[in-house]
Amino acid sequence: LLTEIFDKDGNSLYGPFPTSTFFTGMTGNCAISDDGDPIVLYDEETDRWMVSQFLASFQDGLCIAISEDGDPTGRWYQYEFDFTGIGFPDYPKFGFATGALSVMVNLFNPFQGSALGAIDKSELLAGDPATMVLFTGGEAAQLAFGWIPGDNDGPVFDNNLPTFFTNLGFSGDTIFVGELTPDWDNPENTGLAFSAIPVTPWDSDLCDGPRGACIPQPGSGTTDGAAPGPPEGTQIIAFLEGITDRMMHRGQIRDFGKRKKAILNHTVDVDGSGKAGVRWYELRNDKDAGWVLKKENTFSPDGNNRWMGSIAMTASGSTCLGYSISSSTVHPSIGITGRKGTSNHMNIRELVAFDGNVDGNVQRLTARWGDYSAMSIDPVDDTCWYTQEYARPASSIWPSQGVPFGEVFGWGTKVIQYDVEKNGNGNNG
Repeated sequence: LLTEIFDKDGNSLYGPFPTSTFFTGMTGNCAISDDGDPIVLYDEETDRWMVSQFLASFQDGLCIAISEDGDPTGRWYQYEFDFTGIGFPDYPKFGFATGALSVMVNLFNPFQGSALGAIDKSELLAGDPATMVLFTGGEAAQLAFGWIPGDNDGPVFDNNLPTFFTNLGFSGDTIFVGELTPDWDNPENTGLAFSAIPVTPWDSDLCDGPRGACIPQPGSGTTDGAAPGPPEGTQIIAFLEGITDRMMHRGQIRDFGKRKKAILNHTVDVDGSGKAGVRWYELRNDKDAGWVLKKENTFSPDGNNRWMGSIAMTASGSTCLGYSISSSTVHPSIGITGRKGTSNHMNIRELVAFDGNVDGNVQRLTARWGDYSAMSIDPVDDTCWYTQEYARPASSIWPSQGVPFGEVFGWGTKVIQYDVEKNGNGNNG
């Protein structure tokens, strides 16, 4: 698992290097483990970066690094949170609130559902021993699986509590919201309260495949002889996972003073045929009266699948939505669309930021596709930056022969800048 730091012109500043490098010199397992599910966030309120990954090889835990200032090539505070006796913290997601770093993990070994919590932000920023409160089991695990923390962008006019959102609710017509009220002096007094927001019903069942593994690429389910697998033969072109059972990263929140807004997305079956599209929501919280639905729609402008989305709102109130595109005739590609003003639909013509048909690459052997992508907002010029998986040529050498898994499966990452204010007109639905 490698990380590389670039400037905004695409020049490499450092790396590539193992993600564990952020933890070099600390005692524990984070400095020697690169187990995966990395997350990078920027906190505009304090001009700090966060990098994380989970621990699985030597113990169950979370590795979190916080930059000492706004320079990601500088020094970092290092934290290792031990989950021994709690469970394996899979699929960790985070969000910056005013006084806390919100935390969500899906607990396994044994499976316990989602756990929601927070870490004292003031302690993290100072490099002091950091207090974590974590709610396991109970209502969070009963209501849904795969929550996402609210992650604040922009200035904060009032205290933003750690807030969590989930789409599933085992109902298909409700967004559940959890708000955590930390008490860092007496952590046992920390509160977690839930509310429900009715929305238009959706269908999350793309097919009978595990994790919705039914999104086709050209040739899915066949072998083409292009990349021999172990010990011999051909590698199967996979159907890709839709992961329709959860909200997708990030759950962005913006504080506009008198009101807060949150923008969210998840993957749905658009028309009952198994075609994936992106359902998105805008929620609003006026004067802390509680979260309500303001807008919702499903983006699916043609017959191709769109999934693995990430959505964010600019400081001016426009919206950027990025996602993967694929079908039996379209190689995995990357699309971005947007919304200006108060429209109820994405009113910016789709930009195919990466056209997979040019190289014609497909993913073999595994259905896993990204698990999440990320849309972030540049605090300097209000443009959108999107990171998403794409398919590279797959290696013919197996990991046991010294090649990383990513080389075998053809995993790659694209980083794309998108200016919603300058990218066309039109109505894509």
